[in-house]
Amino acid sequence: MALIAIKSIGIWILLVLLAILNGGVREKLLVPHLGQQWAHPVSGLLVSIIIFVITLGVFPILGINSSYQAWLVGGIWLLLTVAFEFLFGHFVMGESLSKLLEAYDVLKGSLWLVVLVTTLISPYLAEKCED
Repeated sequence: MALIAIKSIGIWILLVLLAILNGGVREKLLVPHLGQQWAHPVSGLLVSIIIFVITLGVFPILGINSSYQAWLVGGIWLLLTVAFEFLFGHFVMGESLSKLLEAYDVLKGSLWLVVLVTTLISPYLAEKCED
């Protein structure tokens, strides 16, 4: 299981880099064309799709052979993502806690919770697709 955890962290780093790239695309392309109100939901859906597709693609590398292991990897990814969001957002970007929590407001069009759920369940869904 330790090897699966190490591999999953490496894959999570790839997912973070792709999510950061997605944020750049949102700000440079989507916001100017769609406006802030629509760019964020579109970006949230896009990064969710990216997470799932990458998970499907790298699933064989992980060596997961049970639903339990798949949920464990999803849980690791979820915890790392939330920790990264708050630690990086606060200590590197200088954002306040209230500003960081705005990402969880679905009434303002944020699909961040969808991204987090996708992050959690993608390994499990990939494992089921392998069956």
